[in-house]
Amino acid sequence: MVTNGSCTAEASSAITVTVNSASVGGTAVATQDTICAGQSSTLSLSGSTGTAYQWQSSASLNGTYTDISGATSATYNTPALTSTSYYRCLVTNGSCTAEASSAITVTVNSASVGGTAIAIPDTICVGQSSTISLTGSTGTAYQWQSSTSLNGTYTDISGATSATYNTPALSETSYYRCLITNGYCALQASSAVTVTVNTSPTADISGVTAICIGNNTELTASGGGSYLWSTGEDSTHITVGPDSTTTYFITVTNAAGCTATDSAVVTVNTSSAASITPAGDSVCIGNSTTLTASGGSSYLWNTGASTAAITVSPVLSTIYRVTVTNSYGCTYVTDAIVTVNTVPIISKELVTDCTDSYQATLTSSEAITYHWNTDATTQSINVSEQGSYTVTVTDINGCSATSEPVVVLR
Repeated sequence: MVTNGSCTAEASSAITVTVNSASVGGTAVATQDTICAGQSSTLSLSGSTGTAYQWQSSASLNGTYTDISGATSATYNTPALTSTSYYRCLVTNGSCTAEASSAITVTVNSASVGGTAIAIPDTICVGQSSTISLTGSTGTAYQWQSSTSLNGTYTDISGATSATYNTPALSETSYYRCLITNGYCALQASSAVTVTVNTSPTADISGVTAICIGNNTELTASGGGSYLWSTGEDSTHITVGPDSTTTYFITVTNAAGCTATDSAVVTVNTSSAASITPAGDSVCIGNSTTLTASGGSSYLWNTGASTAAITVSPVLSTIYRVTVTNSYGCTYVTDAIVTVNTVPIISKELVTDCTDSYQATLTSSEAITYHWNTDATTQSINVSEQGSYTVTVTDINGCSATSEPVVVLR
């Protein structure tokens, strides 16, 4: 109100003083705060107060932020990014001092790179395994897959989510690859690797595996290209003659370098302790005796007989030999002598006395008892009469025999 002297007071025009709320930067948020190289994100604000916006960027979270030309809206679409970037927004409400929002990090992951799958070894034998790894890949998550053909369908291997994969023991050629994901980037498949599985040889040993002690046998290996015996020999055939039951091993290697083993037990059988009963016997000439062999399952005498017992009537002392074979085919040779007691022999001696008469002395071969046809019972007799003389003797074995007659002439 304005008054001039005693004049009536007059009011001035009214004026409005506008009071704006203070600027509030708020919180910067991103639709995707982790992206892959070449992708972009949309930034916006939460909890801000203002009417004017200026987005800024920096190379580090706490570094210097610079204005982004033209980025003056409440939201900001980043360009395609190749590296992790940091953003904030200066918010001004009217004539109030600008306030910065919180900074937001847009993490940029390198794109997933499958790389090359490699297997060590890439050629194995049946029953072996291989370790598969990656080279030239980029990623943090892995899923190994397998297939029965190089260009066939690959399926996930349960639990195979590490950068390397150890295959199980394989029985056939197999194919593997890995799906790799780096952060939120799209997964990429590695190249496929082939693990070639070569068949193993079939080792076998043939030959006679039961022998008699002192004999040899030949063992023959088959199934491969090269051979190595537990004896150190490297041929297909070996000749062995162990003193006791022994196991022999063979390692067979084929052209692919795969191996297989086999074994053979050579059983050593002992010969039977064969015998002849009686081992020695004596018979009177013209009599017989029975010899019995034992200790085997078959018998062959030097007489040609093939029975365990034989009856013989030798005219001279004779050695009888038998070959005894047991159930293992092992043989043992033994013999027995049969002594034949001979017929007595009379020797004579002619004596001439001083009367020019003749006298003969007859002497029998040695025995136990003597009986001449003259009834004399001595070993020697003197005879002066011509005639035929015989002697019957009994030897120590109880054999009795009569000599051929001896004729005495005057």
